[in-house]
Amino acid sequence: MELKSVVASVFFASDPANPDTYPHFYADLQMYNTTMGAPDPQYFMNQFTSWEAASKENKWQGRNITRWRNEEYDRIFRSAEGEMDPVKRAALFIKMNDLAIQNVAGHSHHLAQRRLRRRRPSSRAWSCRAGT
Repeated sequence: MELKSVVASVFFASDPANPDTYPHFYADLQMYNTTMGAPDPQYFMNQFTSWEAASKENKWQGRNITRWRNEEYDRIFRSAEGEMDPVKRAALFIKMNDLAIQNVAGHSHHLAQRRLRRRRPSSRAWSCRAGT
């Protein structure tokens, strides 16, 4: 077994020729943490769409570094982009989250098998329930 530590300035660099950047994913396991920086999940969840798959053709610039592809996920994502009803839109993102967890759990360092839920409708605080 070989353990390799890559400094963040190299790991998160955008050099397509550097094999140690995170979009290349040339290891059996890699670990880092990422968060959803906006209240709307659309940008965060597009990292699992097939058109965002990192590849040599897009110079490893795609956000989908696991290179997971799922037609149902892509279709639901496209539906969510145009959905104006917030309740229906939330349900679409929950379904996408479930698909990613069920199908990418072995590689899903992003979602970590957790689902976010509101504590109270008036609360801005989020909590995580492990394993849901």
